Amino acid sequence: MQILTVTLGLILLVLTLFFGLAGLRRLATLQFRGGWLAVLAGVSQILNVLIQQYRVPLLIATIVFLGAFCILNYRLPGLILITLGVAMNLVAMAANGGMMPVQLEQLERAAGVLVANGTVLDNSKGIALTDESANLPWFGDRLLLPGPLAQLAVWSLGDILLIWGVIRLLWVTMKGPRTAHQVAETAS
Repeated sequence: MQILTVTLGLILLVLTLFFGLAGLRRLATLQFRGGWLAVLAGVSQILNVLIQQYRVPLLIATIVFLGAFCILNYRLPGLILITLGVAMNLVAMAANGGMMPVQLEQLERAAGVLVANGTVLDNSKGIALTDESANLPWFGDRLLLPGPLAQLAVWSLGDILLIWGVIRLLWVTMKGPRTAHQVAETAS
């Protein structure tokens, strides 16, 4: 979860460098409906990591809060991709007792440590599982970046969709609407 937050922060930094202060001003005008629902979903996930109890009720709360937030904001650019990514991750967690399955072999490649099948990962909502032990293993964390970047994290397909959706949301918002002058230039 931490590496996903850092990744999204780096994406925002790169887009800020690309679009400049005008892009940040446009981003500041972005309005979400029911933003408090996303905050409650985040609090549910933080509690899931910190207390590591009541995982299923906290997961259900997260699903309800995020589902309502996504429904309220589905017209924003990229939000359908974000919703699909979040849904894939939540389905994987729901199928595995409220924990995100992390493919054991990929975790060992990324972290360089051997852990037993079924090990609950510290400060995380993840559990190290073989494909045979996990429910819906292809929805879990199993993707590595190439080369030395593989040590950063193990990613899920849901994470990829989520990041892609956030990039689209930030890009379209920070770029701003095309002006009549820009449309005329591209037409000629």
